[in-house]
This record gives sequence, structure tokens and C-alpha cells, in this order.
Amino acid sequence: MKIETYREMNLTYYPFIKKMANIFNFTVLNFTSLFGLYDTLLVDKYLARPLPDEFTDEDYENLRHLSYWYSYFRLSFNLSKAFSSPVLERVIEDFEDRMDNIDSKTLKWTFLSAHDTNLNCMNN
Repeated sequence: MKIETYREMNLTYYPFIKKMANIFNFTVLNFTSLFGLYDTLLVDKYLARPLPDEFTDEDYENLRHLSYWYSYFRLSFNLSKAFSSPVLERVIEDFEDRMDNIDSKTLKWTFLSAHDTNLNCMNN
């Protein structure tokens, strides 16, 4: 079910994804990079930075729709746990290292930055 939905979305939106790849000079564009592109363009739009002439308001709305869909898709079916595993593993490794080497650690703390999507998976 999950993979079929993902494939269907790829087939349905392939022309749009290809268009975005051409406009923004991506060699490979998938839903993950499309999600990141929307995030970047949202900031650029907010800061009134110029966008490519061939990128329309309709393209922006389509990109937002796909970004929201992909975000929902990632948080469904326990996929959020898979996406967040590297971040959470790093936290656990760091804590264990500090506990095992408490007398030899020169650094007092480690700062990690994550998105709310990294934390949402812990609620499932």
C-alpha cells in the first residue's frame, strides 16, 4: 500500500518534478529533495528574493501541496522512525560515550539541531 502510493504520486507528478528539476538545475529530483526545495523557496519568498521567471505562482502552490503530502507520508506508516533514526542514534551514542568516559571528556556538551519531524516519531 505505502510503496504503491509513493509510485503513483511519482507517476502522477513526474512532469511537474521534471519541470522543477530543469528550472532549479537538479540532476536528480525526488520527493525528498522536492521537500527541501520547497523549504528553501519558502524562505526565499519570505525574504523577497527573486525566483526564476519560469517558476510561477501555480508551481509554488503545487510544490507546497507536494511538500505537505510528503511530510504527511513520512509521518505515516512509521516511516518517521526510519527518517529520524540517524539523529536519534547520534544522541544515544553521544550520551553513552559521555557516561562511559565521564572523566576523560573535555567537552561539556554537544549541541544537535533537529526538526520537529525528528521528535514526532517518538510519539508513535
